[in-house]
Amino acid sequence: MKELLSKGTSIEETVKSCRDFKRFVSVRTVKGGAVKDDVYLGKAIRWYYKKDEYGTINIKKSGNKVPKSNGAWPVMDLPSEFPTDIDYDWYINEANDMLVDIGVVNESIESLF
Repeated sequence: MKELLSKGTSIEETVKSCRDFKRFVSVRTVKGGAVKDDVYLGKAIRWYYKKDEYGTINIKKSGNKVPKSNGAWPVMDLPSEFPTDIDYDWYINEANDMLVDIGVVNESIESLF
């Protein structure tokens, strides 16, 4: 968002040009641990949003979905190479929604550019 506000660089361009994988990773502590496709992930979990991934990460004890984990893919160890399957659309939409939520724009940022 900094690039958009300071230089007018589109959210899409900013997201797609980023090569710092850590900026795409979400981290959450899950009491009792979490699982993805019956694989135990641990209590401190990391994930990114992956293209064509529709499952969720679930709390081991209750089976409930970990919040905001639709389309999430576990990444407990950071990869040595930048992934080619990042769901850039998810990140672009999330950034646009944040701009609306904080009152920077009244509608989708896409209509401004």
